[in-house]
Amino acid sequence: MVAMKMSPRWNLASGVGFLQFDANQTVVGDTESIRNSYLQIPLRFTGDYNLFKGAEPEDAKIHFNIGLGVYANTLLNEEKVNTTATTDTKNLGWNFGIATAIGVRFVLTNTLHIGLGLESQNDLTKMKKKEVEQRMEQMNTVYLKFGLKF
Repeated sequence: MVAMKMSPRWNLASGVGFLQFDANQTVVGDTESIRNSYLQIPLRFTGDYNLFKGAEPEDAKIHFNIGLGVYANTLLNEEKVNTTATTDTKNLGWNFGIATAIGVRFVLTNTLHIGLGLESQNDLTKMKKKEVEQRMEQMNTVYLKFGLKF
């Protein structure tokens, strides 16, 4: 992602992401493995809050970080494997969703920082293709981010 500073505290970020989701499901006693691969285009506002009083925002080394944004998602590939067959479906449509994040950002140098936190994504619309509709109701993840400042 690439971020643009909107104010001393707020950033606007966008980019392109690749996500892979692995799961198992049981339908009528038959278990199958699912692997979904997504392409995601996010647009997010992120804010940094100094955790220590008295330090200037540009001098702070640890920040509380929050984020809120939207994304466009496409399911590039869905692979299902069970004991009798393997199905591989490509390009299953686009949908849109909302994402929230909360975490901590550590400033290591003037040009390098690391973030650690929790992120939640919820699809607002369904992907539709060939009468098949699907939507991820909620995905919660732990993230580790590396940031470079140029």
